[in-house]
Amino acid sequence: MCGVGWIGTLMLANNVKLVNNCSIQVALTHPDDEIYEVYITLTKDNRPRRAGVYYKQKSMFVTSRNNEHLFRKTNAWGINANMLEMLEGLTIIHLVNEDTREHFEVGYETFKNKSREFSFDGYDTQKFLPLIYWARSK
Repeated sequence: MCGVGWIGTLMLANNVKLVNNCSIQVALTHPDDEIYEVYITLTKDNRPRRAGVYYKQKSMFVTSRNNEHLFRKTNAWGINANMLEMLEGLTIIHLVNEDTREHFEVGYETFKNKSREFSFDGYDTQKFLPLIYWARSK
């Protein structure tokens, strides 16, 4: 079992929500701009991994993946399902492919409605959205 910690209006440090196989921590790193660093700790390896950055004023979550993380079965990018749900006011997901430097964007509602959930041993549930729904951006 793992916890999700909220800070400020987005998240309060002492409120903990349990999710399946990981801990999601969100830290307010730039209070004036409401920029939050998002980290996930999987139970299987117990080390924090930087999941991305949430820009609350822009309602945008920015993350990156390399080609190895493209789910070939559905030709889709995946993101932790619990993490996205806790980002209050989220409207845009921006993903950067680290290998090709391509940028992709999708509206959160599209992501939520068109993605498919998959679970893999040792990982929390992820939602995968095929590339056809992502707009290339800069």
